[in-house]
Amino acid sequence: MRNETFYALTFSFLAILIIFFWVLPQYQNMISIKKVLADFESAKREQENYFEQLKKTARELERYKETLSKIESALPNNPSLPQFFNFFQKLSSQSGFNFTQISSITTDSLPQEDLKITKIEIIGSGNYLDFKNFLSGLETSSRLIEVENISFSSGEKEPFQFNLKVRIYSY
Repeated sequence: MRNETFYALTFSFLAILIIFFWVLPQYQNMISIKKVLADFESAKREQENYFEQLKKTARELERYKETLSKIESALPNNPSLPQFFNFFQKLSSQSGFNFTQISSITTDSLPQEDLKITKIEIIGSGNYLDFKNFLSGLETSSRLIEVENISFSSGEKEPFQFNLKVRIYSY
């Protein structure tokens, strides 16, 4: 009987040791893996919802594509000076205003906003009606152009000499 109690106590002690040192760590490891898996699944659902929202927003923006392109042309990303010169040249030829030169070009940016301001001085000649048509073309342009200053002079037989300072806005 003594051997039986010894074996019973030994097996019980070994069973407790196995449970304490092998089964319990495995169980805790399984619980932590389940928690990590649940976190990954939650993150995956959030990411899927985010991408679905992005797709929905992209479809919504497609409806406003024409309006957004107008805004893009009004406020271009980079102030391309050759593009502005070409615009002024075309506008002056359409209005009959003789565009002679552009001078004093400066570019500033507003620190609190991401807007860049390009200041350009345009010098040209012509009669009042042609100059008025040129200003009307600037006003109806899709670009954000602001006339800052206008000055003119005239000789007896010469056409009016106009000096126009404008601000052009871009990103």
